[in-house]
Amino acid sequence: MKVLLVHDFFDGLGGAEQIVQATKTLLEEEGHSVLLYAPARPGPLAGRVFSIRHYFSILKEIRKFEPDIMHAHNIYRNVSAAVLLAAYHMKVPIVMTLHDFQIVCPKTSLVKENLLPCESGFGYQCFYSSCYPRKPFNTLYQGLKSLKLSLHRFIILKTVRHFFSPSVCLMDWTRKNLGVSNITLLPNFVLSDREPSSKPLKNNTFLFIGKLTEQKGVDVLIKALAKVRPVIPGVRLKLVGDGPDEQLLKKLAADLQVSDLITFMGKLSNAKVMEEIDDALCVVIPSKYVENCSMVGIEALSRGKPIIAGNIGGLPDLVDDHETGFLVRPNDPDDLSEKIIHLMRNQALSHEMGTRARTKYLNSFSKQAYSRTLLSVYDRVIQGNS
Repeated sequence: MKVLLVHDFFDGLGGAEQIVQATKTLLEEEGHSVLLYAPARPGPLAGRVFSIRHYFSILKEIRKFEPDIMHAHNIYRNVSAAVLLAAYHMKVPIVMTLHDFQIVCPKTSLVKENLLPCESGFGYQCFYSSCYPRKPFNTLYQGLKSLKLSLHRFIILKTVRHFFSPSVCLMDWTRKNLGVSNITLLPNFVLSDREPSSKPLKNNTFLFIGKLTEQKGVDVLIKALAKVRPVIPGVRLKLVGDGPDEQLLKKLAADLQVSDLITFMGKLSNAKVMEEIDDALCVVIPSKYVENCSMVGIEALSRGKPIIAGNIGGLPDLVDDHETGFLVRPNDPDDLSEKIIHLMRNQALSHEMGTRARTKYLNSFSKQAYSRTLLSVYDRVIQGNS
């Protein structure tokens, strides 16, 4: 099988980029021929609406490579829906993975300006009601993003034969808001896997991995830590990653007098991240806004670690509450601190949850599970049955 993978560009190795690269490697390992179309950098802003350059560029690649199927990933910030229209005109069947909530929300977060969750998703109101802080030109900016999304959605509906959603939450939103039924759940996966560390572990270290931004809820985690300290003074927190809120979070830790309990680790290599996961008692994903299918969560499951996560978006797909970890109310440091204290007082429970987490990973998030679903849909689409 000849597969054309299309992605906006690689500006670092985020979750979507990891999956695109891993999909290419996995397909090649299984004997398929793969061409990855992913420009090195974004083009002009106007091209994000409809890129004539990428339309003709992908036509050239299709004529040369003659793919059996195109698998589109992120297209909104560079190559645009023009690449889909080009493949459609060349009669190449198209499938598409939805890596975030962009398809149903121009802002991607499904959170309104007042921080309340959006209940409708994309619609007429997106053109005039700003979901951003009320600053000059923000309403205009929102309207322009909505206009672009309208065009992309029109082309996507016309050209894409089947969608992949990494989470049940996004799959439900896509069915409801985009009005499609041709969608399959395809969770993200980890390409390279090894047995979890078997060394005995007894510590009080909790681990966060991700960008230090407001939506990730690290401030909630620090507030929860301040509530844990009087009960169990030995608690420790490691924050892996960087971001625009780093100094604000350090000030918050100082104000709450927990700076000595927190280590800001900065960005680490993937190998070092896995070592930190192995050494932690638990991985915490305290997100305030919707996540799709957290790669951090999947890596934690693969290493046999329990997860404490916000009960929002796709995170409940990863965490079976009280089985492989705990789901907590988003933006609630009291609930989060209770779960941290519970795990610290019951470290045998942490081990039991970790064992179940590893089993969940093998059943739902391994490369074997991903490959089975992916190739089954490819075959159906190529044969015109989906």
